[in-house]
Amino acid sequence: MRLSKDEFQVIESILSLYPELCRAEEQRRDYVISLVLAPNRDTPVQGGTGVSAIERFVEGDRESNNLKLIIDRITSCISKLRFEERQFLKEYYIEGKDTYDFDESLSVVYRRRRKICDKLTGILGIYHLVREWRAAESERRLEAARKHGAK
Repeated sequence: MRLSKDEFQVIESILSLYPELCRAEEQRRDYVISLVLAPNRDTPVQGGTGVSAIERFVEGDRESNNLKLIIDRITSCISKLRFEERQFLKEYYIEGKDTYDFDESLSVVYRRRRKICDKLTGILGIYHLVREWRAAESERRLEAARKHGAK
């Protein structure tokens, strides 16, 4: 299936956000756990003891669930690529290697990007979640900037 230009750009933007999404998932998880533990430093977390009780709180957090769903979908789609394609994807989208850094012409690099994105159409199904996360993240940053500016 050949992607439209818009679909291609959406998949590329999601792939470029992948490292940030992974960091956000980890930070959100830590934040939710800190909320659970803060008032209960010396008492067991309601619902049981140990990690499983804390996991239930994390699993109940909508944003954590959405981030996990996004990352799982991206990871699942990437895992279906051939090794060479995964390596290119890692270098270009995750590590941010520039088009000019490859030992290939620009048109060959572009065709490789298109071919990889054509195989990652499953990522399009999470675009609405990525948009929602980006909007919430932008709002948090604006709020933090307002608070910082007010001091």
